[in-house]
Amino acid sequence: MLTFIKGPQVNGWVEGIPEGLEQLHPINDNVEYTYLNFLLRFESQFMDSMKQEVAQASLDQLSFHFPDINQYISNFEMLA
Repeated sequence: MLTFIKGPQVNGWVEGIPEGLEQLHPINDNVEYTYLNFLLRFESQFMDSMKQEVAQASLDQLSFHFPDINQYISNFEMLA
C-alpha cells in the first residue's frame, strides 16, 4: 500500500511508517485494527473516482446469453 505513495513531500513520512509500526505492541496497540483502519482511510481518500460510472456503464451493457445464467448473475453481482 505504501508503495503507491510517492513524491518528495511524502518520502520521509512513507519511510517512517514501518518504523512506527514496529514500535507498536501487538496486543496493547491493536496492530490489526490500526492496519485495517489505515487501509479503510487510504481507500476512502484515494479510491477510484470513476468506479461508479464504470460500473454503471458495464451494467448498462450487461446482457444475458442463453444458457449462461450463472455467468450473467456473477457479472451482475460483481458490478452491483
